[in-house]
Amino acid sequence: INAEYGKVLEDKHLKAYPPTVKYTLFFLRNYLNCIDLQRKETHEILIEKYLTLLKTPVVSHGEMREVSYRTYEVSCSNQSHLLTIKTSEQLDNVGLKAWEAGFYLAEFIAAYPEKFKGKVCLELGSGVGLSGLVLSYCNPSKLYLSDYQESVLNNLKENLSING
Repeated sequence: INAEYGKVLEDKHLKAYPPTVKYTLFFLRNYLNCIDLQRKETHEILIEKYLTLLKTPVVSHGEMREVSYRTYEVSCSNQSHLLTIKTSEQLDNVGLKAWEAGFYLAEFIAAYPEKFKGKVCLELGSGVGLSGLVLSYCNPSKLYLSDYQESVLNNLKENLSING
C-alpha cells in the first residue's frame, strides 16, 4: 500500500497540478474500497487524506467553480507525451472548460499526425488548448491558437507554458 500510495498520491506532477477535490475523493473512495476488498490494512495517511477532503466545502450552484488540472497521456507519432491542462467549470465562461468535442478532435489529431506534419494549422476558439497542444506534437510548420476572452487567453498561455 505504501508504494502504491507514493506512486499516485505523492506524485510530484500531481502535487504541482492537482485534480479537483471531487475527483480526488472519487479516486480515494475507490482506492480504499479496493484495499478493503483485498482485506489489507488501510494506511492511516489515506484515511486522514480522505477525511480532510470530506470536510472541504462544496461549491454551490452559481459560484466560481474550482480550478483544476487534468493530465493525459497522448501518443502521437510513436511518442508518448504527458499533457496537462488547467480547467474551470466556471458557468459564465465556456472557454475555460474541456469539452467532449475537443477530446474527439485531439484523438483524431493523435491518430493521424501525418495529416498535420509540415502544415500551417489554425485553431479557432482554442479554449483550454487541448487540441492545439496535441497538434504541436504533430510537427506542423506553424501553429496558431486563438480565442476571444482575456481570461481564456490567459489560461491558454498558462497551459502552453505548463506543457513547454
